[in-house]
Amino acid sequence: MSPTPGRPATGAAVRRPRITDAVLTAALDVLEEAGYERLSMDEVARRAGVGKAALYRRWSGKLDMVLDALTRLSAPTEQIEAASLADAVEKLLRQAVAWLTDAKIRAVLPDLIAQAGRHPELASALRDHVGGPRRQWADKVLGAWTPDSPAGSRSREMAIDLLAAPLFWRLAQQLAIDDDYLRRLGDLITDALADTPANRRPSDHEPTSSERGGAVSTGLVNRCGGGTGSAG
Repeated sequence: MSPTPGRPATGAAVRRPRITDAVLTAALDVLEEAGYERLSMDEVARRAGVGKAALYRRWSGKLDMVLDALTRLSAPTEQIEAASLADAVEKLLRQAVAWLTDAKIRAVLPDLIAQAGRHPELASALRDHVGGPRRQWADKVLGAWTPDSPAGSRSREMAIDLLAAPLFWRLAQQLAIDDDYLRRLGDLITDALADTPANRRPSDHEPTSSERGGAVSTGLVNRCGGGTGSAG
């Protein structure tokens, strides 16, 4: 059965949201201290000061519970209004930094990524319920400034990778992420997005198959000594 994080609670969960919040806080604490592999529903219930039945009334197991907790920390809520493509990229980068440097996210994300390599269901759930919504949000922001076309979609997909991967790597290596680094990374992403085929100047267009064929033929002739100015 696929996880259903963030699903509407029923029964006692509706009447007592305080318990839900206490359990999710405890789940994140245990996840930070013990890791996903060793996290147990018993320990989370003990930390939250509730019976284990209260957990199972809300979630089918620890995967559902952990995803619900992560979704609350990860779901994008900021409405980004940008004046340009460069402005949109800069704001997305700064939002990514804020998310990746959140104390809880920074504490639990590396372990979850490592465990995802061992647990395909965890990898799928993280992709669908944590990474997926954030990518869709970023795609919508960038989509206002890039072509609505297959080429534009592919460019945005790569750009969204670049919005987070270099930041995560630098944080993992404890390297600085300052304004200058964000500016340079933002310029790189913006330039790549602005260079999609629909945005290129005519002189920058990709050669057609016939043009590429002509260039290859000319190159072969010149290398074989048949071009202009070659020795007779």
